[in-house]
Amino acid sequence: QACAKCHAADGTGGLAMVANGPRPINLRDEEWQRIRTEDEIAAAIRDGRGAMPPFSDVLSSAQIAALAGHVRSLRKP
Repeated sequence: QACAKCHAADGTGGLAMVANGPRPINLRDEEWQRIRTEDEIAAAIRDGRGAMPPFSDVLSSAQIAALAGHVRSLRKP
């Protein structure tokens, strides 16, 4: 629910949340997926990155790991 607000339900990213702000990452992008490990994805979820807030106070470690796995599953076939 929280992720889809910025990254869209299918992970393709959306519009910037603030005027002239950065566009949320397209989590399905082949290059983005290729150069990141699942641990790096989990760290970004846990600690936040750029305009993305940290979710360590919202999600448990197990939930963050599961979400990182879901993000990884969004890779284009």
